[in-house]
Amino acid sequence: MDYDKIINEHYDSVAAESGDLPTSTMADEITRLMETDIVTRFVAEILRTNKKAKRLIDVGCGNGYTLSVLAKQFPKLDLTGMEPNKALRDIAELYATEVFDPIYEPKLPGVRIFNGDVRTPRFHAAEPFDILICQRVIVNLLDITHQRAALDNMLSAVSVGGGLLFIEAFTSGADKLNEARGEFDLPPLPTPHHNLYLPDDFFDHQRLMPCRSEGWFVSENQFSTHYFVTRVLHAAMTQEKPFKRNSEFVRFFSAALPPGIGNYSPLRVRAFLRAEAVG
Repeated sequence: MDYDKIINEHYDSVAAESGDLPTSTMADEITRLMETDIVTRFVAEILRTNKKAKRLIDVGCGNGYTLSVLAKQFPKLDLTGMEPNKALRDIAELYATEVFDPIYEPKLPGVRIFNGDVRTPRFHAAEPFDILICQRVIVNLLDITHQRAALDNMLSAVSVGGGLLFIEAFTSGADKLNEARGEFDLPPLPTPHHNLYLPDDFFDHQRLMPCRSEGWFVSENQFSTHYFVTRVLHAAMTQEKPFKRNSEFVRFFSAALPPGIGNYSPLRVRAFLRAEAVG
C-alpha cells in the first residue's frame, strides 16, 4: 500500500532502538504495564468462561514481549504471533528460539511467529483461534477502508464465542485531551504520523458482542487518568523544562488517582465475544 513505507520505517527504527525491551512500540512504561495487565486479565477471563479455548493469536505481536508474558502465565495455551515488520519479527523469533533468560530457557517456548497482513483475507491461514489480541495495530493502517477490512479479517480468524481484545486509539479521546491541554495554554498533541485514529463507532459490528462477563471489570477508558496526568498536569507544570518520560511525578499521581476518569486518552479498551453473523 502507499503508506507501507511510512509504517515499516517507523517500526524499523523502533526495533533498532528498543530491541527486545518491554517498552518496544510503547515507550510509556506505565501504559505498557497497564496494557499487559489488561491483556492477561482478559485471557484469564476467557479461559475461565470458555473451557474449550486453547489457541490465541497476538496480531501485530511486535518483538514478542506480550507473548512472553502470556507464555509464562498460561503455559498450556497454544500461542501464535503475527508480525508484518521484519525487524520486529526477527526479534520475536529470537525470543521463541534463542537463549535470553539466565536460566537458559527461551521466553517463547513453542510459540509460532509468522509474517502476515491483517488486510489480507484469511491472513492466519489456519483453523480459527479462540482468543485474539490486537494492541495498537488497526491505527497503523492509514486508510479507513483498510481498517474496516482488517477488522472483518480478524473476526474471520476467531471462532464463534471466542474472545477479542482491542487496545486502539480514537479521535474523540485525542480531541478531549487536547481540549484539556488548551486550558493550560499547551499546544495540541498531533496524531502520530504513522497512525490514523478511529471513529467512536468503529467497533459497531454485527459479529461483535461486548464482553460483559462477571469477571471482567476493565473500563473502556482505563488509560484516561494516566493520560491526563502525563499529557496535561505534568506537561503544564514543566513547560519550561525538557520533556521527561516516565517521571516520578507521573508515577506517583498515576498510582494515587483512580484509573479511567473521564475520556482523556486516545487509547481505549474494547473487549468482545465473537457472535454469529446475522442474515
